[in-house]
Amino acid sequence: MKSRIAAIICLLILMALIPAAVVGMSGNNVKMTSSTPDTAVKSDDKSQTVINTAVSLCGKDFCDEALKAALIIAESNYLSGTKMKTNDNSSDKELYNRVERIYNSNNEIYFTYNEKAVYIPCSPCSNGKTVKSDKYEYLSSVASPWDIDCTSYSIDNKCEGVSIYGVNYLCEKGYSAENSLEYYLPKLKIVDKRIN
Repeated sequence: MKSRIAAIICLLILMALIPAAVVGMSGNNVKMTSSTPDTAVKSDDKSQTVINTAVSLCGKDFCDEALKAALIIAESNYLSGTKMKTNDNSSDKELYNRVERIYNSNNEIYFTYNEKAVYIPCSPCSNGKTVKSDKYEYLSSVASPWDIDCTSYSIDNKCEGVSIYGVNYLCEKGYSAENSLEYYLPKLKIVDKRIN
């Protein structure tokens, strides 16, 4: 299963690189975006990575505001330099198109801790609360009682960081993507800007 997911991710990355390579061969400049001072990547590659990561976090029944929250998580993780494990939702074109539309209509939003973009761990569902982590000092344990309604709920679920089901629940109840994530990540600062 892991090798199939890796193959799909590689295929998606290659599909994103082909148009950039064609543009480069025609003599046109390809716009570069710096995600860190030491690393420059093509903006299209970054967009594809962030969108694909967000799609892998979501269910097709998620509201648009929860999809935006997934994009914020994906953006934070991308900028932190940490790769996320992804599920194979890439074949759901409708979900992919919704996430892509939201990505293209919003500013770049991500979380920082001590002025640096940080990795946001997440799980589909908690057992009613998230847990602290020795690895990520910026995480807090918070209640997530609505997770009991999640189809994958189990008392054994361990969730560090963010409950994806919980974020969707809060967004459906009227929270913004930013507010729902701030609930789960109270120690972090949100940054809202498009890096060009």
